[in-house]
Order: sequence, then structure tokens, then C-alpha cells
Amino acid sequence: QESVTLEGFELSTELRSQAEQESGLGPRTLPATAASAVLLGEHVYSSRACANKPSVGCARLRWSHAPAQVVSVLAAKLRTRLKPWPSAQGDGYDIGMVSFGEVSANSMLAGAKSSNTAWTWVKRLGGAFLIWVGWGLVLGPASYIASWVPLLGKLVGCLLGVVAFLVALTHSLTVIAIAWFAHRPMMSLTLLAIAAGISFTGYSSLRSSRGASYKGI
Repeated sequence: QESVTLEGFELSTELRSQAEQESGLGPRTLPATAASAVLLGEHVYSSRACANKPSVGCARLRWSHAPAQVVSVLAAKLRTRLKPWPSAQGDGYDIGMVSFGEVSANSMLAGAKSSNTAWTWVKRLGGAFLIWVGWGLVLGPASYIASWVPLLGKLVGCLLGVVAFLVALTHSLTVIAIAWFAHRPMMSLTLLAIAAGISFTGYSSLRSSRGASYKGI
């Protein structure tokens, strides 16, 4: 089994996968003794038939190498091994990082924190967008029915799009607030207040518009 060591410490499988940067090292030509072999890209096939339609008994070879380079590792030391620190949150949250070049521990942690923050916001915005799409689909039949009336379809569709956006925004803020309540109660309460304000403003605007339409009639 392959092993990678760093100053006498063997890297675990998780750390080794981060440190490996393999590149192809395939031959450009084949020797005369390999007359039946076929070279396609970085792979060497045992015969032309195997290259066209692989079957049992065929062989495919590929050469690669990982060039020696300087890496920095942030991990737990366990006797003669380096492995990620276990996390109380379970698998997938262990802390073990490998950076190429000489990088300090503070820089590695700062980079990981920045990356984690960016990825968290991507998931939040993506979730909010999907909620908006979901509410748009829920209100879609009303927009379709209104489209049968000339000039009314576009107006109703635009109005329902705004309604779906406001409902989705309130929905998303509420979900985020509930998720943060245990760790950031003040932020959670602030988001709930904002969601309540958006709901109240939207409801008040809707009632005002309905009252104005009734007076006009």
C-alpha cells in the first residue's frame, strides 16, 4: 500500500488525497517489441480490439507521477501518523488540511473559514432561490387563469411574482432564524423580526389595495 510521509509522520488517507497532484506520464511511442499494443492518449491497450471494445482479458496501462513539492499540513498527531481532528458533528466535519507551499496555521484556518463562509452563503442563497421558485409554481395556476384575459395576464403574473418573492424571503429568513436560534439567539430574533415586518407590510399593502379597489367599484 502506498504511503506518504512528512518529516517522519505518515499521512492518513484523507490527508494524502489532498496532497496528491498526479499528472500523466504516458509514453509517446511504443517499442517494436510491443507490436500488438495500441497507444491512445495516455493509455496503452494490449490490442486494437481491446481499445475498440474492451472485454475480459484485455489490459489497459497508464503511467502517472506526483512531483515532489513543499506542503503544509494542519492535522492531529497520533504516534507516527497525521490524521484529521475528529469533530463532534460526525463524519464529514473532521478538521485536516493540506496546503501547497509554506503556509502558516493561522493562514490555513483563515482560508478555511473564508471558504466555509462563502459556501454557506451560496447554500443560503440557493435555498432561498429554490423557495422562490417553489412559491412561484404554487401561484402559477392563478397566473395561467388570468392569462386568458387580455392585458390582465401580465399584470397578474407580475403581481404574483412579487408576492412569491416576498413570501419566499419571509420563508427563508424564518428557516435561517430557526437554524440559528441555539447558537445565535439575538441574530435569530432579529431575522424573525425582519420576517414579521415583511409579512405585516405585505399584508397591509394587500389590504390597502383591496380597499381602494372596493371604493373604486
